[in-house]
Amino acid sequence: MARERDLRMRANPEGFTTPAPRLGAGAWDADDERAGHIGEQPFMADGTRADDLVGYDWAVIATPDAAARLAGTVAPRVVAVDSESGRDWLGRLAAEAVLVRPDRYVAAAADSVEALDDFAVAVRRLTNAGEGSPTAG
Repeated sequence: MARERDLRMRANPEGFTTPAPRLGAGAWDADDERAGHIGEQPFMADGTRADDLVGYDWAVIATPDAAARLAGTVAPRVVAVDSESGRDWLGRLAAEAVLVRPDRYVAAAADSVEALDDFAVAVRRLTNAGEGSPTAG
């Protein structure tokens, strides 16, 4: 069976999708269908991957307008997407901003600039900012 699977995968490499099950209970917004799924790793305009900018930490990936509004209001690093791949990802999520966990799963999303205040509250709650956590401050 494994040999047959390997032959099918070699014959159709574009058809293989890495399994990405939704997370169980934990630090993510279970009420948002976008949350709990593995996030993408968009490139920035200079070719750097967003992951290389934030390392293994919480991060907010946002449109430039959303990033400007969130800067200084949340503890995780805020990265403004300045590339087509980043804009495409946020567009597919219908999001202005997403909170990405250290394991690269989406924890929360904001679908409009108007929703950013509620999003910032969710970011602080999910990252325990202000409660002595490494992400506080």
